[in-house]
Amino acid sequence: MEATSSAGADRLQTWLGSPDWLEGLVAAHPVAAEGLARLTDAATGDGSLPASVKWLYMAAIGSVKLEDDLSSACLEQAFASGLSRDQADGAALTLLVSRGIPPYRRFITTADQLVPRHGAETSEPPAGRIDVDEAKAYAASVYGRVPDRIRLMADEIPRALEGHLMLRRSGLRDTGLSPLHTELLLVAINSSLQEPEFVAAHAAAARKEGASDTELAEAAATSVPFGGLAAWHAGAAGIAASRGQC
Repeated sequence: MEATSSAGADRLQTWLGSPDWLEGLVAAHPVAAEGLARLTDAATGDGSLPASVKWLYMAAIGSVKLEDDLSSACLEQAFASGLSRDQADGAALTLLVSRGIPPYRRFITTADQLVPRHGAETSEPPAGRIDVDEAKAYAASVYGRVPDRIRLMADEIPRALEGHLMLRRSGLRDTGLSPLHTELLLVAINSSLQEPEFVAAHAAAARKEGASDTELAEAAATSVPFGGLAAWHAGAAGIAASRGQC
């Protein structure tokens, strides 16, 4: 094994600063600190995916994990690497759809602090009801069938199904983040939460958008600093399972 040095600590400090916990880790466990640094190198460096997008994924995971300082540090690196505010807003909407209001609010607040929004055009939401059959057809186009959870919503709370359809269309497709990068973001988030079934679904959707195994692996790797090696296990399992879903 290569000898370790302060290089790992230096690389970690470029985005984490010098908090006491990091200084303690480096002093007591230099090999572990170097390992974390190398994992972060792989997770955030330019590769098949641009560094800006991978920093964005880590920032989103930080918001899901309620780690505001880490999320802010990652989002700052994302903007410094060339991320646009539109891309950040697209990721925020994906967080709203996938994980609800709390991570959306945390993420968008951080983004506003780093790159304030300018006035944007607004549009009117669709008037009237959305046909249940239309919603079911949309679900079938996404999942290949109408899942039981969609049928339950359609049968018992159709108004909620309208909201489901509107949120999904808006948050997973009509955003400043491309469909490919949106699906890979969800691979990263669900890897961090150790949800291989959801990883598989979004990895399959990413493959339909042209994702390679390398891009899928790089997205899953962004989960490791926040979810540990167990996150990689879940991500890798989901990616492998997705090969049979395309």
